[in-house]
Amino acid sequence: MGKFLIPIWTVYLFILLSVSNGNPPDKIYGGDLVEISKYPHQVSVQFRNEHFCGGVIISNYHILTAASCILDGNNVFYANIQVLSGSDKLIPSTYNRNWKIHQVSFVIFHKNYNPRAHWINDIELRFSFACKSIRMPTTHMSTRRHITGWGRDPNTGILNNNLQRLWVRSTPGPSCQRNYGIQTIIYPTQYCLTPKSTDTQVTMGNAGSPVAGGTVLVGIISLINSNRNYPVIYTYAMPYYEWIEKIKLDY
Repeated sequence: MGKFLIPIWTVYLFILLSVSNGNPPDKIYGGDLVEISKYPHQVSVQFRNEHFCGGVIISNYHILTAASCILDGNNVFYANIQVLSGSDKLIPSTYNRNWKIHQVSFVIFHKNYNPRAHWINDIELRFSFACKSIRMPTTHMSTRRHITGWGRDPNTGILNNNLQRLWVRSTPGPSCQRNYGIQTIIYPTQYCLTPKSTDTQVTMGNAGSPVAGGTVLVGIISLINSNRNYPVIYTYAMPYYEWIEKIKLDY
């Protein structure tokens, strides 16, 4: 059987800030409902059959997500992580025969993150029309960008079962830094974004979900502030391209 791995590549210092601030993963609210056939690279990262983060398929055997998705508040790794693929619903429809639940074989951290463990559950991710890898960035991508994920209603706290998409705009680094102040440093490999529509927001579970330009990966969502007026911080994918490709070859 093949191996299913999660390379984790969010910057180490930033993840420590995310954990110490106690910010849970974040989700999308008020976006457009979309089908998995339009975004077949989107997955739900789950613990004890509950969605807690997004992720993105980058090959037959690998997904990318954020390191904060794999650690609890005490820097302890979650065991028995599962990945739901091929479904735009967290509770898959009985009419959808393409969804699958996958166990995780390994968790691999970027060299700037402290490697702690490899989790072994040897399985293979088999593709269907509803399960496909996203294109990796090789040059600068389209400026028209979106994020996808599952959202919780900020008023009721109820998690939306349906996959949603938000159109977003990039926020310049200096502007983003002014919002966050000196407590959070925006590094060169980190960018910021805000929803284009004021009626939408990223709310509490979508850390680890992809930021995309067309069909190309732009980055991975890292931090959402509890203040909806603050920009979303994401890790830019292009600086990690060679490392990601090496992981795909080695594992």
